[in-house]
Amino acid sequence: MLPNTETLWNMFRHPLQSYISYRISDPALADDILQEVFLKIHAHIKTLGDESNIERWVYRIARNAVNDAYRKQR
Repeated sequence: MLPNTETLWNMFRHPLQSYISYRISDPALADDILQEVFLKIHAHIKTLGDESNIERWVYRIARNAVNDAYRKQR
C-alpha cells in the first residue's frame, strides 16, 4: 500500500529541505520549491506503481523542481 502525502511529508520534509536549500541559496524560494514538490507528490502519488521506488521518485521530483527554478531565473 502506498503511503499518503502526510506520511511522505513526515519522512522526507527535512531531507528534501536540506537537498533543496543546498542548491537554492534563497531560503524563501527553497521553501516555495519544497511546497511545490509536495503538491506534485500529492497530485501524482497514485501514478507510482511500486512503493520500493518512492524515495527515488520523490528526489526526481525535487531535482526537476530545482532545475525548473534555475530555468525560470535565466
